[in-house]
Amino acid sequence: MAHYLITGTSSGIGAALCTRLTQEGNDVSGIARRKSQLGASAEKLGLFHGYQSDVVDATGLRETIDIAVSNTGPIDVAILNAGIYQPQDGTRIDPQIYANHMKINYLGVVNALAAIVPDMVRARRGHIAIVSSVAGWRGLPKSAAYGPTKAGVIQYARNLAIDYARHGIRANSINPAFVVTDMTRGWLESRP
Repeated sequence: MAHYLITGTSSGIGAALCTRLTQEGNDVSGIARRKSQLGASAEKLGLFHGYQSDVVDATGLRETIDIAVSNTGPIDVAILNAGIYQPQDGTRIDPQIYANHMKINYLGVVNALAAIVPDMVRARRGHIAIVSSVAGWRGLPKSAAYGPTKAGVIQYARNLAIDYARHGIRANSINPAFVVTDMTRGWLESRP
């Protein structure tokens, strides 16, 4: 089986992926900020290895990924899923909300890749999957801060696929439709 590294595993899509992949016999190194959620996942999922880290902290994230590799072996597949969504009406712009989305949803992916890709290049194998959203393809209400970051990671994955192909590494984005999670409840609650 494979070693999956997944960011944003506290809840939602990340937590569901951990459950499914461990049930299929894969080792999963899950990274999240919420330590209590990591502990709960470790208790119920035998092949889950939880690591507390924040994708915004490039140095801390690199150290965490190095520990995961040391404990479980090379990463076969990295699913970069960490993200935030805070409703933002384009008529009432809060620059800090936009900056937070960019730091987590886009630069968090960059930080993770900086730690993961060198080993994959040396091994000449691996798969990078960046979780985006249909919000990256078209505008959605209250998504003025979120949508552009998801469009950015779609484009980023396309560029990476070209750069990585000659190294035997695959890269793509995953663009789920609306999924009710802790994160998207804010959108549901903000609707008129």
